[in-house]
Parts: sequence; C-alpha cells; structure tokens
Amino acid sequence: MEVLTPIFVAVFAALLFIIFHYVIWRLDCSRNWSVVLITGLSIVAYLITIYIISDEIYSHIWVSCPLYMFGMMLYLQFYMGIDRSVSIRILGEVLKTGNKQMSLKELDKFYSQVSMIQSRLDLLVIKGFLLEIDGKYQCTTKGTVLARLAIFTRKIYALTN
Repeated sequence: MEVLTPIFVAVFAALLFIIFHYVIWRLDCSRNWSVVLITGLSIVAYLITIYIISDEIYSHIWVSCPLYMFGMMLYLQFYMGIDRSVSIRILGEVLKTGNKQMSLKELDKFYSQVSMIQSRLDLLVIKGFLLEIDGKYQCTTKGTVLARLAIFTRKIYALTN
C-alpha cells in the first residue's frame, strides 16, 4: 500500500474536490468567484484528505501533491474552457436549435458582439489591466506586462490573430 498511497491521496482529494465543486456551484453566488473558489476548494480538499488519511505526510507529499496539482490544473483548464470559451458556447447554441443551424443574426441574440467586447473591457478595467479615459482604453502597467508576455508567447509559438 505504501507505493499506492500518493496516488490514493491525489485521487481521493480530487474526488473530494469535485464533490465540493459540484455542491458549491449549485449556489449562484459562487459563480463570480470561479478561479479563486476553485483554487481555495482544491487546497481545502487536499488538506482534508491529508487529515483523513492521517498517514505520515512526508511519506507521500512529494508525489501526491504534484500529482494532485497537475490534476487540478487539467481540471481548471477543462472547466474554464467550457465556462468561458465563446467558441464552445456558440457550438452548443447551434447544436441546441431544432435544425442545428443558426445565422449570425440569430447568434447575436445570445452573444451580442458589442456587449461581449464591452463586458470584457469592463472586466479588464475592474481588474486593473486597463484604464478608461474619455471613452478610450489604455493599458496599465499590469496590463502592459501581461500583454507583452502574451505577445512574446504568441511569437514563440508562431501564432497569428
């Protein structure tokens, strides 16, 4: 069992996290805290698991913690892709229609191009990445650092718009 303990701890913590996430996400108030709440829940689930297992923590933490964190990163990537990806959400809207097709005008009812951009700009201002001055937007220092990092990363991977 000693060899399987780190795997058991990581899997048990992940299952506990998924239960917490499912139950808490049923509360509408939790939606505004998605990344912060997921991070907090993942830490709490791991700590509870360590407490429940009550095994010598040093016997597994070097394997169970990185394994668990890797699983949480995969989960977060999957969750955020489903929750935030406009492309995936548009695919869902098209699929839910009776004839499985929609025009741009019909899609605009669900995803107004203007409101989608405006809501993103508003969020960037609230989070301190942009400043709005007389209806024009300007990057803050925080926004400049993130934008330069994104531009650099896109160059490394040869990604174009």
